[in-house]
Amino acid sequence: MSRAFLCLELDDSTRLAVDAFVDTLREIPIRVAWTNAANLHVTLKFLGETDPARFATIARSVKAVAQQFPTFDLNVSGTGAFPNWIAPRILWVGAEDPTPTLHTLAEALEPTLAASGFPEELRPYKPHITIGRVHEAYSLQFLQRKLKLAPDFGLMTVRWLTLMRSDPYPSGSRYSVIARLALASTSSPKLPTNGNFSAP
Repeated sequence: MSRAFLCLELDDSTRLAVDAFVDTLREIPIRVAWTNAANLHVTLKFLGETDPARFATIARSVKAVAQQFPTFDLNVSGTGAFPNWIAPRILWVGAEDPTPTLHTLAEALEPTLAASGFPEELRPYKPHITIGRVHEAYSLQFLQRKLKLAPDFGLMTVRWLTLMRSDPYPSGSRYSVIARLALASTSSPKLPTNGNFSAP
């Protein structure tokens, strides 16, 4: 079994910009597991422990949904903490679609994945990039002030969805691409080629 999830990968310039900002936070005397640059992404749906034998079927189902939606832009800006700043566990950078496309896409995926046995998410979808997980909450006011200084990371265009697996290592989780599923206005040959397979 492997942990799997659906996500939006960051383009190189956005990834580097967010990672550069995270580097400015590492000096803060607080116990946070900061996200490595390679693992930065926007989660669409966490699938949990999944039999790898099901990956191809999941990819085909997701591709059918993805093909109903056009490419869209994400505005990567703003910061915050889940569930709140009183007892923060997750530190994040925001990612918002100026149109309803992303939220509509996330909603459309739920019944498709529920039909494959994955529980539906009942909470409202809040797109974000996890930049750190808080292990001990102190110096919170200073951390909050630093996060408010985050720049606007700009717009990035989303052309595909990614089915990803997460495997544990002593140094932390390592992500690998299972498949990339093109949105309607993206032709498959333009997709990056790394990944285990392409959904037919």
